[in-house]
Amino acid sequence: MVMTSARDYNTLLEQYLDLQKRVTKFSSVEQDLINTRDRLDHELISYKRLHTFGERALQEMPSGAFNVLVTESIVDIFEVECSLMYFRNNLDNTSMFESEGLENQLVKNDEFQAAVKRLQNSIAKDKVVLLEHNDFTQEPMLLGFSRAMAAKFSDPISGCSLFIMGIIRREVDSLYPAFNSKSQTIFGIFLKQLQSFFANRIRTEELRKTNSELDSFVYSVSHDLRAPLLSLQGIIELIQDSEGLTDEIKEYLGMAHVSVHRLDNNIREILEYSRNARLQVTPETFNIREMVEDIYSSLRFSTEDSIDFITEVEQPELIATDKARLKVMLNNIISNSVKYRRKDGLKPYVKFTMNRFNHHYNMSVEDNGEGIPDGSKEKVFDMFYRASTSTTGTGLGLYICKEIITKLHGTISLQSELGKGTTVNFMIPEKNNNSTQ
Repeated sequence: MVMTSARDYNTLLEQYLDLQKRVTKFSSVEQDLINTRDRLDHELISYKRLHTFGERALQEMPSGAFNVLVTESIVDIFEVECSLMYFRNNLDNTSMFESEGLENQLVKNDEFQAAVKRLQNSIAKDKVVLLEHNDFTQEPMLLGFSRAMAAKFSDPISGCSLFIMGIIRREVDSLYPAFNSKSQTIFGIFLKQLQSFFANRIRTEELRKTNSELDSFVYSVSHDLRAPLLSLQGIIELIQDSEGLTDEIKEYLGMAHVSVHRLDNNIREILEYSRNARLQVTPETFNIREMVEDIYSSLRFSTEDSIDFITEVEQPELIATDKARLKVMLNNIISNSVKYRRKDGLKPYVKFTMNRFNHHYNMSVEDNGEGIPDGSKEKVFDMFYRASTSTTGTGLGLYICKEIITKLHGTISLQSELGKGTTVNFMIPEKNNNSTQ
């Protein structure tokens, strides 16, 4: 049997105690790391939820749905039992309460709303505050709550003010973690998000209303102008058919007819632009070849020159998209090919082709006309831009085409060589009646 001396025992004891201290210290550090990790995980979840709120808030939705989203997000992001939002638009003197987790009879109670307004007045704007039960003692309607986190802002430009609270009731206080400085920071970020969203929503609504009024005005004026023009055009044509007219009078009537027709085309283009801006996309199924041939027929006798009109459509010829918009676009593009046809002795042609790929229609209109100068290719889709002086027009045609393509979620491009011709390529997705917009 080996005997251990007192000295060896003391040495081993010191080593053991030292090791125990290090283990204890390591355990403490490890626990701190665990706590830090849990805290960071919690903050990360909060920021992810904050980001999710931002993504949803950017979607177009009615004001009521947006207000519900705000109160639901307060509960979700900050893990509180209830939430409250009081919004006021000082421009039209309207106000609104919205809540999550609170009984409707409480939220609709006038005394409760008055208590919330008084509490709002006691808080500095653009600052997040933590409220304890003692802060509610002056308001009997709020005594049922133990803690809250609140903030408010007012925007003099948009004329709106907002007060938000995340609230915990006394009977469930122990089920929810305490508010802390990190919660205040995140709540402040949330408040800044709301400030931007509410101000932008008000301005967007004002802009939408203004645009709607402008569209209605343009549409109304265009209709009022076009009616007398069509009457004037008919009268001129009746006079032209009369007997005994001198050549000079016939020439003047012809010039008047051309001018009226040109002005009517300009108004028609304005109407097409207004319709595209105002009306929803309405998909329907139709025969694309028949549409193109109808456009060819309407343009075939618009000039004394003989033009070859060619159609190459991949079977099946039935397609599904907004018929009215596509017809306007094809008419504008094919009309341009006719307007800017070549006049150097070679026979002009216009060729339409279409094929399908992956639920999309790839279309093109090709001609051997004048072509477009290099410096103008990037500008032809701009409003009122005309690349050629050989004919007159508003310069709205290709701009309207671009706007229609945007409405149909497609793409459009153009290749052209001066003196050799132009090809306009465009792609639009298939849109049946069950497609989402």
